[in-house]
Amino acid sequence: MKKLIITCLCALIGLCVHSQTQYINPFIGTQGMGHTFPGACVPHGGVQLSPETDTIPHSVDGVYQKEVYKYCAGYQYDDTTIVGFSHTHFSGTGHSDLGDILLMPTTGKIQLNPGTKSNPTLGYRSTFRHENETASPGYYSVLLDEYQVKAELTTTERVGVHRYTYPKGEGNLILDLNHGIYNYDGKTLWSGICVESDTLVTGFRMTNGWARMNLIYFAISFSHPILRYESKDTSKRSLYGGFWRKFDVQHNFPEMEGRELKAGFVFDLSDGRSLEIKVAISAVDKEGALLNLKKETQGKNFDKVLAEAKSKWNKAVSSISVNGTEEVKELFYTSLYRTLIHPSVYMDVDGRYRGIDHSIHNAEHFTNYTIFSLWDTFRALHPLINLIDANKSKDMMESIMAHQGQSIHKALPVWSHMGNENWCMIGYHGVSLLSDAFAKGIPMDGKKALEAMVQSSNLTYYDGLGSYIEKGYVPLNENVSSASISLEYSYDDWTIYRMALMAGNAELANQYKQRAYNYQKSFLNGYARPRYKDGRWKEDFNIYETHGQGFIEGNSLNYSFFVPHDVKGMINLMGGDKAFIRRLDNLFGSSLDPSYYAHTEDVTKEGILGGYIHGNEPSHHIPYLYMWTSQPWKTSENIYKIIDKMYNTRIDGLCGNDDCGQMSAWYIFTALGFYPVCPGSDEYIFGLPQIQQAEISLKAGKKLKIQVCNQSEENKYIQAIYWNGERYTKRFISHHTLIEGGNLIYEMGNKPAETCFDKYSLPYSLSSEDNHRIIPAVQEQQVYASNLNLSSGYHIVLQDNRLENERLWLKKYLQNDFQLIENSQGKTIRLILQSSSEQKEDEYQIDIQDEVKIISPSARGIFYGIQTLRQLMITTAGQCSLPQLAIKDCPYYPWRAYMLDESRVFQGKEAVKSILDEMARLKMNIFHWHLTDDQGWRIEIKKYPKLCQIGARRDSTQLNGWKGNSFDGKVHEGYYTQKEIKEIIEYAQSLHIQIIPEIEMPGHSSAVIAAYPEFGTTKKQIKVPCSFGVQYEVLDVSSQKVIQFLHDVLDEVIALFPSPIIHIGGDEVKYDQWNASVAISNYIKKLGVANPAELQIEFTNAISEWLKGRNKHMMGWNDIMGNKIHEYNSAEDAIALKSKLAEGTIVQFWKGDLDLIEETAQKGYDIVNSYHYGTYLDYDKSRIPLAKSYAFNPIPAGMDKSLQYKILGLGCQMWGEQILTVESMNRMTFPRIAAYAEIGWVSPARKNYMEFLPALMRLVKFNKHYETGER
Repeated sequence: MKKLIITCLCALIGLCVHSQTQYINPFIGTQGMGHTFPGACVPHGGVQLSPETDTIPHSVDGVYQKEVYKYCAGYQYDDTTIVGFSHTHFSGTGHSDLGDILLMPTTGKIQLNPGTKSNPTLGYRSTFRHENETASPGYYSVLLDEYQVKAELTTTERVGVHRYTYPKGEGNLILDLNHGIYNYDGKTLWSGICVESDTLVTGFRMTNGWARMNLIYFAISFSHPILRYESKDTSKRSLYGGFWRKFDVQHNFPEMEGRELKAGFVFDLSDGRSLEIKVAISAVDKEGALLNLKKETQGKNFDKVLAEAKSKWNKAVSSISVNGTEEVKELFYTSLYRTLIHPSVYMDVDGRYRGIDHSIHNAEHFTNYTIFSLWDTFRALHPLINLIDANKSKDMMESIMAHQGQSIHKALPVWSHMGNENWCMIGYHGVSLLSDAFAKGIPMDGKKALEAMVQSSNLTYYDGLGSYIEKGYVPLNENVSSASISLEYSYDDWTIYRMALMAGNAELANQYKQRAYNYQKSFLNGYARPRYKDGRWKEDFNIYETHGQGFIEGNSLNYSFFVPHDVKGMINLMGGDKAFIRRLDNLFGSSLDPSYYAHTEDVTKEGILGGYIHGNEPSHHIPYLYMWTSQPWKTSENIYKIIDKMYNTRIDGLCGNDDCGQMSAWYIFTALGFYPVCPGSDEYIFGLPQIQQAEISLKAGKKLKIQVCNQSEENKYIQAIYWNGERYTKRFISHHTLIEGGNLIYEMGNKPAETCFDKYSLPYSLSSEDNHRIIPAVQEQQVYASNLNLSSGYHIVLQDNRLENERLWLKKYLQNDFQLIENSQGKTIRLILQSSSEQKEDEYQIDIQDEVKIISPSARGIFYGIQTLRQLMITTAGQCSLPQLAIKDCPYYPWRAYMLDESRVFQGKEAVKSILDEMARLKMNIFHWHLTDDQGWRIEIKKYPKLCQIGARRDSTQLNGWKGNSFDGKVHEGYYTQKEIKEIIEYAQSLHIQIIPEIEMPGHSSAVIAAYPEFGTTKKQIKVPCSFGVQYEVLDVSSQKVIQFLHDVLDEVIALFPSPIIHIGGDEVKYDQWNASVAISNYIKKLGVANPAELQIEFTNAISEWLKGRNKHMMGWNDIMGNKIHEYNSAEDAIALKSKLAEGTIVQFWKGDLDLIEETAQKGYDIVNSYHYGTYLDYDKSRIPLAKSYAFNPIPAGMDKSLQYKILGLGCQMWGEQILTVESMNRMTFPRIAAYAEIGWVSPARKNYMEFLPALMRLVKFNKHYETGER
């Protein structure tokens, strides 16, 4: 096994990356049901420039034309004629619009009608042959047989660029403003063309289609001057014609308008040169189109624009590099290409865009997007964007929030395009997008997003929603798709529940949690089924029929499995594990007669496997549901069948509509081996990988590397999974685990491996949320049948009088938290000191049956058990009870610290005690107290009174941290007397918390030097600095007076603090002053060291040895190792070649990399991991959101297993630069402190963010900051 892992890791290292775009075939999906287009665009560009192959109208005399369904993208591969090239298209939809601004190059006599497929010479269309047609990302070309014109297309984000190579002579260009996809008489409301010059034409087109009002302006520039032109409006004009009869408006008249307006332009191309045309579009105005034209294409010819388009595609698809068979690579990269088309940019280069209210808005600090096909894309497309392009996702979330703010309904988009809500399909899945993005760390205002979600979910006049809110389901009387709507509303409500948890709103969380269970009201005998307003179930019900049974584009057979947020609850409704497996087996193994879907155009035989409908989105998660059962390997079996039948590299290689990238996104995730079954959760469920290797580029330069070992046609079962070299047995992996980067290895085999997955590590289900789950989570728990009622009181029995402190705390907690009074008749709570050789010192056990027992070898363990008891308490209708259960628990790491910096901002005794109280509740055991720094000295030292008289006071404080440009102008002062220090220490000891003081040296000592200038390197008088940052004086370590001063200070500190550890800081020592000091230079020579870095190590080592002589261990930031970790230290001054610290020194890492950590461990030093990107509480929550806090691992990815024991645990740091008040300290501390507490207590395998969040909300009853703290 070890040999296998090494081989796979070597393969990962050797992953070669070529140009991935060579594997992209835009023609795949253009035949049959895929509804994709082969034309040119750039990633998420606002222009999709592609050929139109027919002009079938949506309806004639009000009758829908079924044939039009094939032309949702304007192109069908089976056609033999091209009508022209238009600039806006949907990719893969099952309904359509757009096809704006059609151009067609012709020769000979100008014809201003398109002709017909059977007789193209009657109009301007042309025949073509596929052997003369080429498509690649950002490029399309074709030879038009009728005219022998070579047409080439490329684009920028807002400009379509054409190159037409004509035969010698005159060449024509047709501009058809009446043409459109899904067209019909009267769809074009009005249009206009203005010939601004012989090389520039502008205009507009307004349509009323799927978008009720789509207004598009354009500006067209030509590389050759226009010779002449003509136009025609073929609409039936009104009786009033005005006075335009004064002009010959059809020939060379520069101002043209009409409902069915077409124009023909003639160019002199006798020299055989090509005609290059640039068409810029804008939804705002003509000026916007002209500006887009100028900014994106000025000075660029076709080849330059094409090169830029190809570069953009190379960059976009290089986010994921894969190896595999040639077919897999073509499938993968073509799928990835399709996921990068929509949503599309919808704003001008100056930030202006047309909003949902049809007003002009300015997108400040974000790019506005349109084409949100949310019923499709919430499932996998948007989760994919969250994984591979967080910045783009942020802009998309801003876009839908802007939509909601502009909407008269205050509703998030349902299905929106071109500044219009078209209300297509069902649900209000904008809530899913926001919840999933927020859960995965996409920056946004969580409270505003939650408010928008709530408003969308309470639009009572929308699609049966009023009845749903009242009854828990949508009645069939009100909507023919009522059952599917009810299920999707229930899921959407669950995403709001999760968002409320993440935003800290307990009231809304409880409300929407109940609504999330509404799916149960649509189930009868294990199947989803519609019901009427009076509660009756639909009669004559058929689970196979896709029409008339209460489901949209599906049937009960498939839709009954749409409870992605509560799979366990769904399994119970279907009869339990075995019955559920039989249902899934039957779904994939049965046969669905074509008569059952004959009336549903979006469901065809190409997309059906047995009874499973993969060709439409509601079923995409179903193959993964086996992972919640006792037979998880069947997920692999069925994924294999789906891909084998429904994904290939033929032109008809899609089994259903690609739906703006959703069908393709399913493949991308599945090919990588995992899938987001329930967006809004941070879990990906394992499946069956298709690639051999993959490398995904993540934020901050991190890489996720994937390797599949022993892959073959026969080996379609995962035997084992490894994450960063460790065996991984969960059936899912979290988003925040993956985005930290690492190596994921799948080992494949030809038979199911029952030992592959832990049978207890099931993915999330709403019904599995443990109401007894506490923070930090316990190691083992067994729940009995009922509860133990404590409302009549309690009495505490001590087995040992050494537990008197714990008894007093328990009594205080029960009285203060629950108003319970001790009395002799109440239930017994026994505190028992009891040890065995197998028990760890801090381990405890709880047994609650007829009485409560807390058992531990130590008083500290008893105290931890008391904290667990507090969180277990149930309060209902004035009654207090405890669940009857048994718990066995102990901490994973011995070091679980919170650091408070009071040197920058003095918070005071009560603030410190408040933090200690919370640490106790969360079983944190180290309070790291940063008491001295440049900006203040906060501890009384009797031998040096000026430290507090001068060093504890500064004249002002820099605002907004060390980068701020202003100061508050207020004196800031304060310090702790030794009496107060002792009081706080005693309080912490009673809570079993050790206080470790930090006294900074030799840097960060300006407050010392302000009080005693003689201790500084320059000996100059300075004031206590008012600004932050690394810029101040350092101690003169060559002076024996300084050394004596430090010894004196430490002697008083040691006398105060019983902690065996003293933290001396040692970080961020700028060597400028040492290098400039003659005394320091002479001292360096005297010591025989090479540079200031070695001098710092000599100093630090001397301090550590001095502390060791007083039975204390020194601790310091990892700068004390002497390695270069700061850009301001030059290489020659920052490499300590002789670094050797005293035995027992503890190194606290805040910066650096894995190599430095392993080097430190190899030298024998214990390590506390406080890496700043993961643990700094003063970092804004957009930078370290709660989920990222929870994902932090004290053991870095890839660390040598033999050294991991040197990691003691973690510390979370509350630095003071931006935390100027107790309120701001609490705001930044909560709720992230709970995440760090759990990281320190539980094993990495036990961590589960989906379980953590509901438990976090239950802490609100103890501390309001858990609710008000931003996530």
